[in-house]
Amino acid sequence: MQKIVENIEGAGYQQQQYLQVQQEIDQITQQLRKLIDQVRQEANISETSEETLYIVASIINGKIILEQQQLSIEAQRILQDLQQEIKRIAEVEVGQVDEVIPLALLAGKLHSPVTQQTILSLAQLIDEYRQQLQPYTQNQLRGDGDIVVQKVLIDPLVTYTEFADADLANLIDQQILQSNTNNRERLSMKVVARQQRLNYEPFTISIDIQSQRPQEVDIRILLGPQIDYNGRRVSLAEHRQNFIVIDAFVQKLQGGDNQIRRSSQEFNGYSNDVSTMSQIYHHVMTGHKQQYGKQQYGTIRQLPEHLLLPRGTTVKGGLPVQIMVVVTPLSQQDDFLQGESVNTKQISGFGIAGVDLDQLPLGYPLDRQIIGGQSLNVPNILTTETVIHYDSRIRD
Repeated sequence: MQKIVENIEGAGYQQQQYLQVQQEIDQITQQLRKLIDQVRQEANISETSEETLYIVASIINGKIILEQQQLSIEAQRILQDLQQEIKRIAEVEVGQVDEVIPLALLAGKLHSPVTQQTILSLAQLIDEYRQQLQPYTQNQLRGDGDIVVQKVLIDPLVTYTEFADADLANLIDQQILQSNTNNRERLSMKVVARQQRLNYEPFTISIDIQSQRPQEVDIRILLGPQIDYNGRRVSLAEHRQNFIVIDAFVQKLQGGDNQIRRSSQEFNGYSNDVSTMSQIYHHVMTGHKQQYGKQQYGTIRQLPEHLLLPRGTTVKGGLPVQIMVVVTPLSQQDDFLQGESVNTKQISGFGIAGVDLDQLPLGYPLDRQIIGGQSLNVPNILTTETVIHYDSRIRD
């Protein structure tokens, strides 16, 4: 038990170390920005072109880095400085990496300051270049205008706190486990850390859609705030970055009226609790591997299902939020992208970002700036207001 406590305490970082990591990642971000602009200017590509995003993605995921022969001498010099910095940080925080590219800094643990700061910095960098693009026009958003989202109904949204056990068997001294004496007996000992976590009650979203013809569509469901921390109503232009995609899926529509019911347990990009080391060991060693369902092992690169909703409130009727439903025909996406060679799947992601849905950007239609009095008042997009409640009773 003492060894377990030491392992847990040893994972902590001091505030000073966080600041140092932030400065190091900021320096890498500056070098990335410099390399992106150098490659863009040499290719004579405008900042307002979607091809700039292709360059950003190709540098971050290493495609351009691994093809250095295509770079000019100046771009190679910038790249070498960038790789040296990445390698230095990776050796300390991640260990040896096969490819010295920006995404190598995400190979560490998710709670690592390097991983967290890298995710934040890369997201801000990508958004910085995306804001150079022109806002979507009404014609781009509505497409052919043959789809109307008529109504969206949402079950009551309720969050609560529950107790959850984290298996610590993998922290037991491995030399003891590998010995021949009492191995199975020691693994049968259950060593857990009990903690509280947020969860929610499953809910269903009902969507009524009218389509003028049979067609396949993408349906995106986004969640965002109604008010800011001062209780004032928020504008979509100022708070579009606070909306998150909580589900996205392909749906076949028939001509006429369509009613779609989508359970929160069907949402893409989320995983149940990952099976513990003790559970896996027990089922494998006792010969029950075939009866051990694949889904019980959990799924990597997905978000925890219990964190789907933010914590609600017990006052003023609940936390005010907005649910935005966006329906986009699959057949119109080639025209929408205007034939540009932009692959929005250049960067694999976690959760909904890893779902191979379509070629539209993650966060569409709120991924670009909204200026002036521009609105998303088109028939294939509908926003509904609701609240998230919080049940203060702690559940087992």
